[in-house]
Amino acid sequence: MPLILKFAEPELQNRISKEVLSGQKRMCLCITEPGAGSDVQGIATEAVVSEDGSSYILNGEKKWITSGMYSDYFVTLARTSPTAMSLFVVPKGPGVNLRHMYLAGSSSAGTAYVEFDDVQVPIENRIGEEGDGLKAIMSNFNHERLYISMESLRLARICHEDSASYLLQREAFGRKLVEQPIVRFRFAHMARETEALQAWVESLIYQSSNMTSQQSDLLLAGQTAQLKAHAGIVLENVASSAVQLLGGLGLTKGGRGERIERIWRDLKGNAIPGGSTDVLLDWSVKRAFALHKAMLNKSSSAKL
Repeated sequence: MPLILKFAEPELQNRISKEVLSGQKRMCLCITEPGAGSDVQGIATEAVVSEDGSSYILNGEKKWITSGMYSDYFVTLARTSPTAMSLFVVPKGPGVNLRHMYLAGSSSAGTAYVEFDDVQVPIENRIGEEGDGLKAIMSNFNHERLYISMESLRLARICHEDSASYLLQREAFGRKLVEQPIVRFRFAHMARETEALQAWVESLIYQSSNMTSQQSDLLLAGQTAQLKAHAGIVLENVASSAVQLLGGLGLTKGGRGERIERIWRDLKGNAIPGGSTDVLLDWSVKRAFALHKAMLNKSSSAKL
C-alpha cells in the first residue's frame, strides 16, 4: 500500500486504497523470482505495451510471495525495457496462476508461486512513470526492513519473557534455575542483545520521524538495512538460548514452551525476506562508503 499512496496517480490511489483499506480486497507485493531474490535488478518478468496502447502484456514468474494465495491485487515489478523496470497493480484474473508454497515456518502466510501468462494490465494500473519501478521499490525497502526489525525485537522479547517465567519456577539439582550462575549468564546475554536492539530501533524511528522522506531514503537506507540484518541475528541468538534454557519444552509444539518453539521454527522467516542478512550487511557498508564519498565531493565542490 505505501507504494501506491506514495507513487501512484490519484485515480489509482483512490480506487485501490478504498477497497484495500476497507478490507474488501487484499494485496501483496510481487518482487522475488526463481532467479532473483535479494538481487532485485536480476528480475526477468516482462511487461510489453499492447498493440493498441491500452494495456501492458505481462509474462513471468514470481516466487515466495507472502499472502499471494489470499490476494486480489498483485503489486508487481516487471522489466519494461532491457534497462528499466516499472511497477503495476495486477488484478487477480485470467492468466494469473497461483500455487501454494509450503514453507518450514510461517504456515499461515499464504505464500504463493505466481505465474503471469499474457496478463493484460491496463495502462492506468502502472504505479508512477514507466521506468521508475526500481527507484520506488528501493524506497519501499526502508519501512519494510524497519517493520521486520520491530517484529524480530518483539519475538526476542517473547523468548526473554517466557524464559524468565520458566527460570523463576523450574527447579534442578535442588535449586531454582535462576539461582544457577551459568543460567543467569546465558539469560544476561539474551537481555543484553534484546535491549541493545530496542535502543537501535527507537533511534532509527526517531531519526526517520524528524527527516523528510527524501532525507530518510538517502541517509538511513544503509542503517536500516544493517538494523534489519542485526535484528535477525539477535532473534536467532535469543531464541536459541531460550530453547536451550527450556530444554525439551523449547522443542515441544504446544504447552509451556509453545511460543518459543514456534519462534525458533519460524525465525528464518525474519532473516531472509526483505533482504538476506549477508547481503544487507555487505550492502550497508557499500552504501556508507558511497555516501561518505558523495559528501566529500560535495564539500570539495562547495570550497571551489
